[in-house]
Amino acid sequence: MDTVRTTWMATIISAIVAGAITAGATATYQHYQQVKTTNDLQAQINTLKQQLAVTPTASPTASWLSYSDTKQGFTIKYPATGWKVTSSATNTTLIESTATIPDQALPYDISVTSTSTTKSIPDYLASQRQTLAATAAQGGPNVTLKSESVATINGLAAYTISDQKVGPDGCTADQYFFRNTAGTTIYTLDVITSLCQGTSYDISDNISIGTQIAKTFGLL
Repeated sequence: MDTVRTTWMATIISAIVAGAITAGATATYQHYQQVKTTNDLQAQINTLKQQLAVTPTASPTASWLSYSDTKQGFTIKYPATGWKVTSSATNTTLIESTATIPDQALPYDISVTSTSTTKSIPDYLASQRQTLAATAAQGGPNVTLKSESVATINGLAAYTISDQKVGPDGCTADQYFFRNTAGTTIYTLDVITSLCQGTSYDISDNISIGTQIAKTFGLL
């Protein structure tokens, strides 16, 4: 009888121990799976963060110099090397490449001219066209426009005209027109886009940089 009881007790104890071991193993496995799942999710999150991370692109004009004209009320940037700024007493500022190109081929790269007027830019352009038409009728250059549009440049409203003829020798320029906040001045930026007739220099770099320079124009 004692032998039977002992055997029965041993069986019960073995079952309990086996159950405990099984439960412990199950808990350990579940914990492992939970940790693994968490780690896998974190790895996926990290991968997504890397994929979504956008590296800021440095502005091509970040290292440029700033020119400020407190009299005319504007500021503009230009490359620190290979370019120069010349201001005249006639409210015209020239921004030019120092590359050797004859004046007859390229009278200037960029010009900024301020005009005192209370006209809106469209009205100002209309009066300018009338003047140009009268000049053409008297044998002056015949101005032709390829496109005209309104844009926001450097946070400012601007009118742009492409391939405006700027001289009797066939030079053309993209033009940008800005108006000061007080409505008393209009700024005209000419960026030369083609050489004068009879010349054959490569100014593609000048045009590209000139366009970037024009888009740094700001008001003081």
